[in-house]
Amino acid sequence: MFFGVNNSIRTKISFSVGIFASTILLSIIGFVTYKMRQDALVNAEKLALAESREYAKQVQIELEQAFVANRTLCETIGSVKNSPPANLNRDAVNTILKDFLTRFPDFLGAYTVWETNAFDNQDSSFINSTGHDKTGRFVPYWYRDAGTIKQEAIIGYESAETAPWYFQPQKSGKETIMDPFYYQNLYMVSIINPIIKNGTFNGITGVDMSMAFIQKLLDDFNLYDNQASIIILSDAGNIVAASRKPTLAGKAIEGNLQSIPKNLFSGKSELAINSNDTIRAFVPFQLGETGKTWVAYIQIPEKVLMASSNNMLIVLVVIGLITVVLLVWGIYFFASKLTKPILSIAQMADDVSKGTVNKHFSLEDTSQEVGLLHASFKKI
Repeated sequence: MFFGVNNSIRTKISFSVGIFASTILLSIIGFVTYKMRQDALVNAEKLALAESREYAKQVQIELEQAFVANRTLCETIGSVKNSPPANLNRDAVNTILKDFLTRFPDFLGAYTVWETNAFDNQDSSFINSTGHDKTGRFVPYWYRDAGTIKQEAIIGYESAETAPWYFQPQKSGKETIMDPFYYQNLYMVSIINPIIKNGTFNGITGVDMSMAFIQKLLDDFNLYDNQASIIILSDAGNIVAASRKPTLAGKAIEGNLQSIPKNLFSGKSELAINSNDTIRAFVPFQLGETGKTWVAYIQIPEKVLMASSNNMLIVLVVIGLITVVLLVWGIYFFASKLTKPILSIAQMADDVSKGTVNKHFSLEDTSQEVGLLHASFKKI
């Protein structure tokens, strides 16, 4: 036989078709993989933004209750400056503050601080009495202590450095929220409203609210089997809370968090970006009437998002390889059937060249082309 297997028609046909089919299948797999990846990233950004919105909304709702409650408290206590004045004396205001804490168990403290003689012009009569200091100013603070509601005088309200909670609303004349802070192992936030009558600042009312609800809310966050995380950031550059990392609460923003676009805190738009193999979604949200903005920030490792598409890629590659093998085997089988009579005729020609003629030579193949070739050789 003068034909080598590697140089046979069936081998060439099988090899050529195999290469062509493999190229087509790999191109399809590559395109499908690219589309799956792009779709997964887009869907992940949408999901991250949606989750950020949901948690921002929940934090907003909880804090809004405190804003509304303190606005009501401010209006009630501030009515002492109405004309004609309401029948509110210092004892009555203390009763209001105590009852306020009784009605709102989530609040840790409630207080009011008045400018010198701004409440009733009788500061000199209350020097060093309960809820007052040596100045006689009306500065009662009602708070919870082991289940009991107690009263003491507020201290450290004299300067902007020690009492920004007092001087900020005094300066702005607006509702104010301070960044959350720790006080005696309690993580809390202060919400303050100024008491302003006829354009004059008279003092403030404020409430201290536990921030444990935010940490619990974030700790319950479960996206992609806890491989995603959520953080609440304040516009003052601090971490309000972080999922499963309570020790970060109240700390300054550091590391890669410092690269967060500052315009997010203007509250104008949401943002989703893919950088450093991580999907990051930011949703700013307003806090009451303070003009302050916090940001709900979710980050998802890209490898988590790509896990399902990578698994699908493996499945597609395996299916593609099996398909190519079956296709090449099928083509080789049919090519063998096709070339068998040609090989037989070639053998017949070889016999003729040697002077040997098989008169009974016949072919099973009945195709027109092979039949004509066969007939011609028989004539020879």
